[in-house]
Amino acid sequence: TFDSVIDVIFLLDKDNNIVRLNRAATALIDKPYHELIDQPIINFLDIPIKKIQSASSSADEQNKSFNINFHEKRVYEIYCNGLFDEEKNPIGTVLVGRDITSRIKASKDRLRLEEQLQKAHKMKAIGTLAGGVAHDLNNILSGVVSLPELLLMQIPKDSNLAKPIKTILKSGKKATAIVQDLLTLARR
Repeated sequence: TFDSVIDVIFLLDKDNNIVRLNRAATALIDKPYHELIDQPIINFLDIPIKKIQSASSSADEQNKSFNINFHEKRVYEIYCNGLFDEEKNPIGTVLVGRDITSRIKASKDRLRLEEQLQKAHKMKAIGTLAGGVAHDLNNILSGVVSLPELLLMQIPKDSNLAKPIKTILKSGKKATAIVQDLLTLARR
């Protein structure tokens, strides 16, 4: 059972030397079992010794956990429990580690997707706002464009009002083109 567990398991003595480890732990370190026994755990894993010592010093504070990076490729969540004899004297520590690399990656992916969703919502709101503004401006500009056309039809071509009215008409058409661009942007 000990060797069939997929989590890594290390049994350490009071000096944090490896007393026993399962197959998953041996595979993680990628060294033969006999080279690992009676060796300090810190020779193979970047484990905070203070956390191990804290867990192994008190029977009341069980199950401390922390994360370690293994070769900057994998992340393991390590559960640290002290081992005690019948008189509650510390005799060692059990470390159980679970590979949480995929969980961390999924969490980062989820955060990235949430940020993209928030951006999409913001863009939708901006598009809705731009569309509303464009429609309101279109309503206003319809008078600015159509009334000068009507005035030009009613006044003589040589009237001194014709030039200013044509300028108003030209500006209104330019504004209408800008509003059309705004509508196109809002649709996107």
